[in-house]
Amino acid sequence: MPTDGRRLSEIIAVLRWAVPLLIAILGPGYTLLEHLALEKGGLSPHLIREVVFLGFTGPLLAWLTLTWALDAARCREAVEQELAQRNRQLASLNTVSAAVGRSLDLQEVLEEALARVVELLDVDAGEIRILRGNTLHLQNHWGLSRRFVQEERTVALGECLCGLTAQHCRPLTANGQAVVSHLMRGACAAEGLRSILCAPLTSHTRVVGVVHVGRRDSRPFSPEDSEFLAAMGHQIGMAIENASLYAELKALNQELETRVCERTKELEHARQELAQKARQLQRLLTKTVQIQERERARIAHDMHNGVIQFLVGALYEVQAAKDAYNISPDRAQERLQTALELLQQVEKEIRRTIYDLRPPILDAKGLVPALRQYISRYQEMTGIPCTLHVSGTPRRLRSEAEVAIYRVIQEALHNVHAHAQATMAEVFVRFGARGLWLMLRDNGRGFDPKAVASDTDYHLGLIGMHERIQDIGGELEIETEPGQGTCVVIRAPAELFTTEDGT
Repeated sequence: MPTDGRRLSEIIAVLRWAVPLLIAILGPGYTLLEHLALEKGGLSPHLIREVVFLGFTGPLLAWLTLTWALDAARCREAVEQELAQRNRQLASLNTVSAAVGRSLDLQEVLEEALARVVELLDVDAGEIRILRGNTLHLQNHWGLSRRFVQEERTVALGECLCGLTAQHCRPLTANGQAVVSHLMRGACAAEGLRSILCAPLTSHTRVVGVVHVGRRDSRPFSPEDSEFLAAMGHQIGMAIENASLYAELKALNQELETRVCERTKELEHARQELAQKARQLQRLLTKTVQIQERERARIAHDMHNGVIQFLVGALYEVQAAKDAYNISPDRAQERLQTALELLQQVEKEIRRTIYDLRPPILDAKGLVPALRQYISRYQEMTGIPCTLHVSGTPRRLRSEAEVAIYRVIQEALHNVHAHAQATMAEVFVRFGARGLWLMLRDNGRGFDPKAVASDTDYHLGLIGMHERIQDIGGELEIETEPGQGTCVVIRAPAELFTTEDGT
C-alpha cells in the first residue's frame, strides 16, 4: 500500500508535465484569441513576444518548480522509507531482545533472530554459526540446500568469509565477482549467492559466532544493512552467552544433585553400617561379659578344686606332722614332705592361672618370646604341630599393641583347634621398616565367610579380632575358602615400635 509521500510524488510527477503543457496551450491561445478577436489587429512583434513568453517561459518555470517539488517529495518518500525500515529493524531488535530476556532456550532465540534478519534484509539464505574453540559450527540455517548443510557443518577460524569475520570481529561483505575471489571454499558461490554479508556475534567484546546472509541477485548490501546485522549479532551473542551460562549452571546443578544423591546414599550406607556395627558391638560386649563370667567361674572352680584342695591337704598334713612330732619324728617328717609337695602344686596352679590371665613374659620380654612360649604349650595341650618363623630384627611394640596381637593369635589358634580340623599350623612374623607383618596359616577345612555370619560365637570372635587390631591402628585380613585352609594376616604400622630390643 503506497504511503502518503509516495502518493504525493506520483501526483507531482503527473502535474510536472500536465501543468506546463496546459500553460503552454492556454497562455498563448488566450493571448491570440484576445488580440485577434477583440482588438481585430494583425500579428505584431509585440504580440509575437507575448505569445513566445507565455508559451515557453511560463511552462518552463512551472516545470522547474514542479521538478523541485517532485525531488522534495521523493526525498521525503526516501526518508519515510528509511525511517520505516529503521523502525522495523528496531522492532526486530526489540523482539529479539525480548526473546533473549524471556527465554533461555538458545534454539528458540536463534530461530526468531534468523527469521527477523531474513525478513528485514530481504535475503534468500541465512545461517548462524557458533564458535567452539577455533571452529565455527552451523547452528541454524534458512534457504540453504541439504548438500550445503551436510558439507559445510564446520568452518575453521580465518577460513572463508565467515571465518574471517569471526577472526577480525567486524562485518564483511562480498558482492558480484568478489564472492568467488573472497570465498576460499566456494560453497556460497555454489549456492548461487551473489551478494553476501557476514557479521560477528559478540558478547562483552568476545566473539561467540557469526551470522551470515546472502542474495542470489546482485543487489549489494548497504552500510545500514551492515550496522543492523552487527546490532542483531550483538543481541544474538548475548543470547548465546546467556544460554551458555544457563547450560553451565544447569550442568552444575545436575552435578550437585548427583553428588547430593551419592552422598545421601553413602550416608545411608554408612548409617546402616554403623547400626550394624553397633549391633555387632553390643553382641560382642554381651559375649565378652559372658566370657569374662565364664572365665571367672573357671578360675573360681580351679581355685576351689585345685588350689584350695591342695592348701587344705597341706594344712591337714602340717597338723598331722605337728601331732606326730612328739610321738614319731620320722612320721612327722613324712607328713611335712607331703605338705611341701602339696604347696608346690599350689604354686604351679597359681602360676598357670596367672599365665592364663596374662603371661608375665609378654611384659618382660615382648611379643616373640611370649608367642614362642604359648605355641610350645599349645602343641602340648592340643597335639597340633605349630611352628614359629621370625624374620627381620625383632623389636618391642607398645604394650597395648603386643597384648592385642598376642590375644588375636591366641584366638586364631583356638579357632584352629576348635573349628578347623587342621593337622598343622604355622606362624610367620616379619619385622620391617614399614612395620610388623604377621601371618597364621593352617591346613584345615577353611570356611565360607558369608556362612560364618550365622554362627554367633565364631562370628563375634572374628569381629573381636578385627576390633583389637583396628584399635591399635593396624589391619587384619582373613583369607579362606571351604577346603582351602585359612590365613590370618596382621599388619601393624611402624609407629607402634619402641626403641627396645624384642629378642
